[in-house]
Amino acid sequence: MERKIKDCEERASDTSAKLTDQRGNGDGNKIADNVDKAIDLEAELKAMVAEFKRFELIASQQIGKMPNSTYSGLLFNKYINGMTWEEISEELDKGVEYVRKELHSKALAEFSNCYPDYPRFAPCISGK
Repeated sequence: MERKIKDCEERASDTSAKLTDQRGNGDGNKIADNVDKAIDLEAELKAMVAEFKRFELIASQQIGKMPNSTYSGLLFNKYINGMTWEEISEELDKGVEYVRKELHSKALAEFSNCYPDYPRFAPCISGK
């Protein structure tokens, strides 16, 4: 989305530069169209960010309510804090593969048991 905004802005700048060199060629609408597209995409991006933040807040609250603190800590650190498997493994003092495969699977299973109706993906990611 951010890339689309930048593309529109670049096209608007490029069109503007051409208009400066070639006055009166009728390309004025291209600038307006690209500016309108950039504004629309920016508004869409802001809406998606707001939706994701709401989703993240709900997810972090639900993760925090899980009965097993090791599992909730693992999920919180991975999906909310964005930590790597190596960082999480170090914090838990466990092997990376064990944390990534076994503990993670158990944590996801516990989360699914606690919240069976929870969406599998953030709404703004799945396109809904």
